[in-house]
Amino acid sequence: MKERGKGEMKIVGPETEGNTVPADVLVQTLQRLQKLVLIAAAAKEGKGLNRRFKPSAELKQRHTLRCAIPTAGSYAVAVSEVDECPQSSLSHINGYAALDDVYKVTDAVIKDDIDCLQQVIPDARFRSLMLRTLQDMAPSEGSEWALEFAVGTEKLCRLGYGLRRDVTRILRVDQPEQEEGTVIGELQRIFLDERKIVIRHPVTGTLISCFYEDEIESDIWESRRDYIQVTGQVSRTPEGHVSNVSDVISIEQVDTSPFRISEIDADGVHLRITPPLMVSPELDDETKQVFLFSDEELNLFIAAPTRADLYEEIIADLAFSYREYVKAADDDLSPAAVEFKNRLSQRLQEDSTGAA
Repeated sequence: MKERGKGEMKIVGPETEGNTVPADVLVQTLQRLQKLVLIAAAAKEGKGLNRRFKPSAELKQRHTLRCAIPTAGSYAVAVSEVDECPQSSLSHINGYAALDDVYKVTDAVIKDDIDCLQQVIPDARFRSLMLRTLQDMAPSEGSEWALEFAVGTEKLCRLGYGLRRDVTRILRVDQPEQEEGTVIGELQRIFLDERKIVIRHPVTGTLISCFYEDEIESDIWESRRDYIQVTGQVSRTPEGHVSNVSDVISIEQVDTSPFRISEIDADGVHLRITPPLMVSPELDDETKQVFLFSDEELNLFIAAPTRADLYEEIIADLAFSYREYVKAADDDLSPAAVEFKNRLSQRLQEDSTGAA
């Protein structure tokens, strides 16, 4: 067994108190890290990408991740990429560590360096698959944990919820769309041979055809129940209704489950929300296409096309209110604004010990 590379993955945040983490977070994170390694290795070896990414048994042997026992403090796991093949015919990549490319891709996304990203993974289809897998590995909105990842002597990359937003932005630049939009509906039919799904609009009952790329297909099986949310290039009728969606970049189950926000970052200042803000998203009654949330105490009245956008808008509104009210002098505010400032000051408290 030959070691190709070493790295460290940390799960940090309130969820790691007591040096424990939810089992599903740990398992899913390690599974996606292994998948990222295999995608990078397949791209390096010039493998073809069929309708679904199915790494060969030999590729899995050549780039197997092994984990050491977690260390105390944050939930840190040392990982090593090893070659378990007794003999390899690919002598030109004997010293190659796919784990290094995973780090480079992650760092490039965080730094918004598309040129570096394209140099590391030149093949657009492998690059898209890798970006979507990285996006899946990052914590979702309202999560009480984040990831930190490093290889060798490189500094730790922090994978917080913002990474999902960063990947979406990179994908839009790397694979630009003419007009991107999101539509919510009930899954009716799946046509695998045509790479097409049909959804029914929850209000009008209109059937909408959605055409997806190969790497999106696995998302369909994870989002078969209830409402699903499809994002891609939309075509509309003269009345402005969505008639079909092509070049689909994501298919997700509509998630209106509650989540909480316990900390934010406002202009570089780390703020804790006490008690945490409980968010229960709802779809609007008229179209079922918009996520809604309101909190009168914090003066939040948010409408957004996706759950992720709802989260971002809440964070942005809280940061704005902190900047414009909490940090403002009372003399510059109206009596009503001073009252709001006092309420907000009790909920948003500066914390110099952490970073959002």
